[in-house]
Amino acid sequence: MKKTLLSIFSFILMSAFVMGQTYSEDFDSYQPGDYLGVVSPQWTTWSGSVGNSEDVQITDEAANSGSNSIKFASTAANGGPQDVVLFYGGQKLTSGFLNTKMSMLVETGAYFNYQGEVAIGTTWSMNAFFEADGTGRITGSGNQTILSFEYPVGEWFEFEMDINFDANKWQLKVNGVCVGSFASADNSIASIDIYPVQGNSFFVDDFAYEYSETSPEIKEDVSTSLDVSKENGLVGDKVELRGTITNEGSTEVNSFAVDVTVGSDVIPYLEDGIALAQGESIEFIIDDEFELTDGFINLSMSVNSVNGGDFADEDICNDESSALLFGVLPGEHKKVIVEEATGTWCGWCPRGTVWMDRMTNRYPEYFIGIAVHNGDPMADADYDDGLNASGFPNAVVNRNGFIDPADIESPFLMDIRETSAAMMEHGALWDEDTRELTISLVVTSLEDISPAFKVNVALTEDDVTGTSSGYGQANYYSGGSDLIDDNGVNWADLPSTVPPADMEYDHVARAILAPFDGMSNSFTEMLTVGNEKAFNFTYTIPEGFDPMNMHIVTMLINPNRTINTGESTTIIEAVENGFTLVSSTHSVELGNATSVYPNPMSQYTTVDINLLERTDVNIQIMDLSGRSFYQKTYKGESGFFRRNVNTSDIPTGTYIMKINTKDFYTTKKISIVK
Repeated sequence: MKKTLLSIFSFILMSAFVMGQTYSEDFDSYQPGDYLGVVSPQWTTWSGSVGNSEDVQITDEAANSGSNSIKFASTAANGGPQDVVLFYGGQKLTSGFLNTKMSMLVETGAYFNYQGEVAIGTTWSMNAFFEADGTGRITGSGNQTILSFEYPVGEWFEFEMDINFDANKWQLKVNGVCVGSFASADNSIASIDIYPVQGNSFFVDDFAYEYSETSPEIKEDVSTSLDVSKENGLVGDKVELRGTITNEGSTEVNSFAVDVTVGSDVIPYLEDGIALAQGESIEFIIDDEFELTDGFINLSMSVNSVNGGDFADEDICNDESSALLFGVLPGEHKKVIVEEATGTWCGWCPRGTVWMDRMTNRYPEYFIGIAVHNGDPMADADYDDGLNASGFPNAVVNRNGFIDPADIESPFLMDIRETSAAMMEHGALWDEDTRELTISLVVTSLEDISPAFKVNVALTEDDVTGTSSGYGQANYYSGGSDLIDDNGVNWADLPSTVPPADMEYDHVARAILAPFDGMSNSFTEMLTVGNEKAFNFTYTIPEGFDPMNMHIVTMLINPNRTINTGESTTIIEAVENGFTLVSSTHSVELGNATSVYPNPMSQYTTVDINLLERTDVNIQIMDLSGRSFYQKTYKGESGFFRRNVNTSDIPTGTYIMKINTKDFYTTKKISIVK
């Protein structure tokens, strides 16, 4: 009976909401430990399942009023699992006026969003982020920041939105003081979704909303928007500063004057001879050649007058807008490696594709992207196992922990400022007939490099295509939220599975030539400043890979397993650089110290290796598509290693033999003839 009554109440609430509705909740009528979705018919979760880890519990740990509130704290690696939803009357609001507010106490960060459709997961019409340093930002469905603000960390404050859907005017207040307004690209709300992203801990109390089917008439009002072509970049990068004035009222706007403040400089701008009706906007360029400098740059734009001063602006809150630029001076010889966990089966992974390409375009001299595929025809098992991603899509910047690929720019800019411990140079020899690639890496120390450092080498390929179904990209953005790449392609306009014929994959990890954490004993003694250390590696490139589209990526790995710096060159560039042969035998020369004979072979072949330390030896034979035909591990070998490999059961053809020890890796192209 209780569930029936609650269902009837919910139906009445949704029906009444069409004409207007108020709702408030201070959580004091519940008991600490209660699950909100169980005790309140208004609240549920993203999946609709309540009373579990996705739900939120009542707490008396802190409260803005009374004794109770609800607390959100991420416990999962990627945020959540709490994911709580309240529907604004059960319908999509696109007209009328909505006031919605809640009290918040942010400990280490907070996040929530407004869903623009009744079907959850279709449109994020607004996202609100609260950082641990007291800065907040509002983004739209395209994830671009449209409003920045400040809030008090560690104390209760009120977050309030006044939304006039008819005028598309969204106004934000913090503790009753307006901090800005904007027009929403989606201009709709169906629900609020409160979700703690990784590292978040915050409380919510005194949640309330009030909806009216009619909006107040606006006669004289203009709003401003200050936009930049990009918010972050390197010192010297050109940024275009743009402004927009929108007539929010019914009175025609014929002229306006604004002041744009850049740091300590004020740039006046005047526009007249215009005729803006209600809802119309004019965009203007303030500076199309503004150069970023090192550090933060504060920008603001404010309205001085409208229609020559004969204009009583009814809302001065939206007369000023601001933006924050951040310029970075790269460290000497510093490059940043970003490894992305992806897969063609992963419908959200196009987000990683867009951001890896965007970062490559923005920072071609400093950004090195590696797309590590999982569960599709481009997967390299060694690299995929080493990365060991906890979810997809995912990314690591210099191996400092997994983050969403859309968030890689900020940690990239933090890391690129640091001075590199070494300069890394590539050389190569390439045999077109055997397809054997011999790589030289020369590390020149810029600071003392201890034996705890390691090196590694990876190979990537661009413009990878395929005809099988595994090369088609799943696309959960199809028909939903915008995801626009640098070429203007919106993944929302693409099918739910983009066919193989329409896909090209870049940065694809083809091989990693040592264990994921790098080769131990890479440096047997301290490499002091100014000295060099050379390494040689060999790899037989399979027939299905295009060496003309491949990159050699090397990395210097810190003692704490993060990446210090990297280098990337095409194979063509490495060959042009010339090859440096290691002058004395060292364990990193496994490829040069390995022999496989006879080759071609029939019933067996012999493998000889000169091992300089005790290690396991793994030998695997696979065809050019990656299918394994032979695998065996020899435990605890040392010194001169010789073993016969039985190939009598393997059909005639061309194969790749992979030989791994504890720290080293090489491949040989072999032919079996019966």
